[in-house]
Amino acid sequence: MRTRYILLGSALSAMLPASAQQHSVTTLSRLHKALSQEKGNDSLTRAGLAEIGHWHVEASRSRRFPKSSDSVYYYAQKIGRLSPDNSTGQAYVFLLKGEMAKQQRDYKKAQDDANNAFALFQKAKNPTGMAESLLLSATSYDEKADESRLAMAEKALAIYKNADDKLGQGKALRALGTMHLSRTEYKESLVCHQKSLEALKGIRGHDQELAQSFVEASGASYFMGSIPESFDYGLQALRLAEKADPDSYTSGNALNNLGRLYHTTGEYHKALAHYQRAVAILEGYIPDDLGTSAISNAAQVLVDMNRREEALLYLEKLQKRTFIGPVSRSSAIFRSIKIYCDLKDYSSAVAYVRQAVGIIDAAPLASTTSNLYAPVARYYFSTGQYGKAREYLEQYKEVAKKNKSKITYLQIYKQLYQIDSAQSAFLPAMQNLKLAYIYRDSMFGEKNRQQIADLQVKYDVLRKDRDLLLKEKKNRELLYQASVQDTRLSQSNTTRNMSIAGAVILALTTGLFYSRYRNKQKINTILEHQKEVITTSNDTLTRLVAEKEWLLKEIHHRVKNNLHIVMSLLNGQSYFLKDKAALDAIQNSQHRIQSMSLIHQKLYMSDNLTAIRMPEYVNELVDYLQESFALPRSVRFSISVENVAMDVSQAVPVGLILNEAITNCFKYAFPDQKGTITITLKHTEEDTFLLVIADNGCGMPEGFSAQNAQSLGMKLIKGLADDLGGTLEVTTGAGTQVRVAFQYKQLIFTPNKQ
Repeated sequence: MRTRYILLGSALSAMLPASAQQHSVTTLSRLHKALSQEKGNDSLTRAGLAEIGHWHVEASRSRRFPKSSDSVYYYAQKIGRLSPDNSTGQAYVFLLKGEMAKQQRDYKKAQDDANNAFALFQKAKNPTGMAESLLLSATSYDEKADESRLAMAEKALAIYKNADDKLGQGKALRALGTMHLSRTEYKESLVCHQKSLEALKGIRGHDQELAQSFVEASGASYFMGSIPESFDYGLQALRLAEKADPDSYTSGNALNNLGRLYHTTGEYHKALAHYQRAVAILEGYIPDDLGTSAISNAAQVLVDMNRREEALLYLEKLQKRTFIGPVSRSSAIFRSIKIYCDLKDYSSAVAYVRQAVGIIDAAPLASTTSNLYAPVARYYFSTGQYGKAREYLEQYKEVAKKNKSKITYLQIYKQLYQIDSAQSAFLPAMQNLKLAYIYRDSMFGEKNRQQIADLQVKYDVLRKDRDLLLKEKKNRELLYQASVQDTRLSQSNTTRNMSIAGAVILALTTGLFYSRYRNKQKINTILEHQKEVITTSNDTLTRLVAEKEWLLKEIHHRVKNNLHIVMSLLNGQSYFLKDKAALDAIQNSQHRIQSMSLIHQKLYMSDNLTAIRMPEYVNELVDYLQESFALPRSVRFSISVENVAMDVSQAVPVGLILNEAITNCFKYAFPDQKGTITITLKHTEEDTFLLVIADNGCGMPEGFSAQNAQSLGMKLIKGLADDLGGTLEVTTGAGTQVRVAFQYKQLIFTPNKQ
């Protein structure tokens, strides 16, 4: 674990866009997991936070992670709070902020942060950190690396070599190669990139870093005019980049590079395919020089393929881009002039020519200026201004003398030949054409001629073999012709018979298929009809069920109303009775009717028509009985009813038992009108319920037996217990207790909870 965090293993150098491994969400999860395991170790925690911060630095390039730039500063602050007095920790903070500033092209701030980080790493005696800081400072430039930046990169490389850090060496060498390329020092650039490849080869898990170095080596070879070598590097770059992540920034770079090579060698369709894939990938990243280059190249190859409308669409996209640096701006101007000249739209080209001339006059030998001489000269030649065209080509020669680029010389001498020819200077024209051919053949001719020679030898061998085969075939044909003539008639008859048989089989097969088709249509018609019938039946059943439920509710409502009418009649009758026994009988009947009326009321007011929720029912029944008897507050109830719904066939007997038992308690248990009535309904076993009505009153007379009792109330309780299929037990002592145990009847439908 400790080696994983040795100053991020050069991960903070980021000379060029980071690898897809660094960008992947899987990698971020791995970093967070590793960080969570390092709690308590400040040193490893700081390094882990810095590595996560660097992941966000590189991810901030991608449109998929728009908040990553904010996350960089968040992790920098976390490191700062964790290490307020630690030099290494504070160095990490500056390094992260410097990386982010470089990403945002704030090169002055990036250099300042890098210098602060270097001083802190030096104080902490951390050479690897010093190298990272040097490399960040060296690569924070916009256009061209000066000698001081080359010196810083060389110093960083020396530190990495001393530490035997191959990954750091590879990145430092690649940075040096890129700096030499910015100075148009193509040979030195290629040497550095080749050394970078040697350092990176064999390091597992860094295919994208290796791919990036292959891309840069390919570019340097291209400018040197070594087209086959450039192809070799470019193909290896694309293979490695796509193996790691086909949608990575490096893959887009490799595709654009290979497209340029196919374009140069005239394979336009391959070039366009590579450019378009590169554009699609790079549009997922924040606009930069590489994205501009891919769009620009796609526009040019479409012009070369005479696909004018498509080319103009790409050119319009190019001109609408926000150019964040001189390289992108120069590339857009270069391509606009070239395409408008190719399309002979000189009035559109002139505005860009003026911009190009302004850039050339301001910095004649700058790296971003060198690619503008040729299109400006092309415009002046195309508009008949030969003197100006020659002037800019002669200036372009001075650039070519420095970088010794065969591509550049080929462009110059080809255009000079065209100017001399237009001015009828035939001798200079032929000299320039000869020089152009020399450079063209040095890049495209030598290897091609050898390949053609090799193909010619192979072709000659194949031709001789083919001639021998043809002779043998001719002899066999002569021998065969004799037998063919004899068998031709029989073959003709056989063919005729087979044709007839085939026609019959075809007719039968067609008839069979048609028959099956008709049967399938009939079956489909029947199935459609059956489907309609089933749908209609379902709708009818649904309507009938709804009507049934409505009718049941109406029945329960009317039963409840009828019971209330009976109660009203009994109540009216009681006004004319003077006998107490008769009045008690009527009152008892009213209570019994009310216990049943409550059930019907519950049923028509509920969505479920077959079940009664017992806690509510028992409480309402008790409230009614208390009001009916007008008992004093000194008689209290203790109710414990399990939250259960019971079928009507069980709820009615339970309610009547409660009515009889509670009525008896009210009448006889409390002569001094004080006491407690306890009601319990609970599970005792899986499917068994126990109903208990108990009081702490005076109890039953001595010798009382429930089995022999002759009162109507007790008889009702015994009968209702039998209806429940349960057992009745009445005990007396310090009060009376009625216990009814019965089997619970499972509901077909679960009632809705209220």
